[in-house]
Amino acid sequence: GSASEMFPAVATPFFRYARPKAASVKKNVVFILLESWSARRVGAYGDSMGATPFFDSLAQGGWLLTNAYATGRRSIASLPSAVSSIPTLYGSLYITSPHEQNFQRGMGQIFAEQGYATHFTYAAKAGSMGFNAFARLAGFSQILTRESFPASADHDGVWGIYDHVTFARALAEIDAATKPVLSVVYTLHPHPPFTLPQGNDHFAASLPRAKYYNALRYSDNTLRDFFNAARTKPWFKDTVFVLMADHAFEEKQGRDSFRIPLLFYSPGFIAARKDDRVASELDVLPTVIDLLQLKTAHASMGKSLLAPGERFAFIDVEHAGGVIVSEKRRELVLL
Repeated sequence: GSASEMFPAVATPFFRYARPKAASVKKNVVFILLESWSARRVGAYGDSMGATPFFDSLAQGGWLLTNAYATGRRSIASLPSAVSSIPTLYGSLYITSPHEQNFQRGMGQIFAEQGYATHFTYAAKAGSMGFNAFARLAGFSQILTRESFPASADHDGVWGIYDHVTFARALAEIDAATKPVLSVVYTLHPHPPFTLPQGNDHFAASLPRAKYYNALRYSDNTLRDFFNAARTKPWFKDTVFVLMADHAFEEKQGRDSFRIPLLFYSPGFIAARKDDRVASELDVLPTVIDLLQLKTAHASMGKSLLAPGERFAFIDVEHAGGVIVSEKRRELVLL
């Protein structure tokens, strides 16, 4: 962990106290979980299709992790990793496991104790993948689902409300919230069957993965509109934005089936840079705690990206566990 962390007991190896020397920085946190964004398909990570021009422009001004990995390959595995730093272990999902009702110190509770309003938005039906129940356990006080929107709200007919509608609502909620606010926004696109609002045929149907790329481009456009609107708000300059995919979307096994975009964006607070160290979605919670110098206790299974030393990413591979480490600028998977 970071220099300001204390691990009080050998019996609980992940539990630690964050005891920063400086006063906490009460910035808002907007954590956007991007459904099925594969690093391999994003321009900032070397793809040439041009599906993510807005994200690529944002990446120029933020802290971009170029070797970040999801712990699993499904949304239900990723949410606990992202907001509570708890991975799926050996094929046993945390959500739906006997442990899911256990007490945990999730992101919502940690930030609520620091005086934050805590919002979680996932515009699929309540109960979908157990996400709203998990968000409640993770300490979020305001949880928005499909049912929080008007019946007439524009939706894809399969998963839920379209992302452009969800982002507009999330923005209004952040605007109205007492500050500081923690807002987690979990998007629904791109996701098979890739149903999109009209006018989103950016790539010819004959191109490989055209449906996915069109949905990715739509998702990127919704991010652009959200950020353009957020920039006009007085709270924008006092906000840390974290953008991370929940998991990749690649058919082939291998590194790319776990590699995801991860970006911390807060101009004037976080220096723009590319960071090629191995990073995990488990690292987001301890990193944000470290960035904001929060004095708290948490049991993250990740490690702050501000901390020096060796890095690894835990991954769950079908009923086995592995770690991705970097050696001589190559990523190795140890199972």
